[in-house]
Amino acid sequence: MKPPSMISPALIRMWGWLGFMFFGLFSFHLGNKIFGLNLNFWTSSWSQFGGKEIGLVVVSFIFAIVGMVIGWGIGTSIEVKNEKTDFIISSLWHYLASGTIVWIFLWTMYLSKTIGKENIKQFTQQLGSTFSISLLIIPFIGCLLIASLLLLIGLLNQRHKPILLACLIPSLPVSLIMSHIQVSLFRIEGYGWILIGILMPLILIPLSSLMITRDKFQRQQLKE
Repeated sequence: MKPPSMISPALIRMWGWLGFMFFGLFSFHLGNKIFGLNLNFWTSSWSQFGGKEIGLVVVSFIFAIVGMVIGWGIGTSIEVKNEKTDFIISSLWHYLASGTIVWIFLWTMYLSKTIGKENIKQFTQQLGSTFSISLLIIPFIGCLLIASLLLLIGLLNQRHKPILLACLIPSLPVSLIMSHIQVSLFRIEGYGWILIGILMPLILIPLSSLMITRDKFQRQQLKE
């Protein structure tokens, strides 16, 4: 077992998430193929699920938990001796993870207001895989770019907390581009995407800062 001072909490969380997603999605996809269910989380509702569907979801969730535990083990086994390296890992991970959650939340709220909750199912069916893929890929790339820019400029560093106003200067253009691409893929008219592009970094930067600070505190606790 690695000395506690070499363990990176962010790396453990990242590997846990990877294990959860891989094992969960793989078992879900495999079960769909075996039983010919063709389930889709974006377009299916629990009211339509029968015994096989519910069983597949439960089993997939169990496999996902197993994968998460395996991922934690992998993350724990990796040495991260340098504090700066650990900070970079933590920054990139939390901007990615927090950004994806914030992005999905903002666009779900926007769609609910724009097209109505009752029309979201039909909307997702029309877009097909574009809906779910774009909601994941856009924040994945965009938030990693924002974090990388802030790290390169020096606005994100382990010595002090980031200044929101300064961080907004490089982050806002990226966020607005992300939002414009998203609304174009959704083929929705209007200027609501501008508000989402502004809100995104306003939420992302302080939220990620809290998560990074938590990781730093936990690593320090392990040292002691």
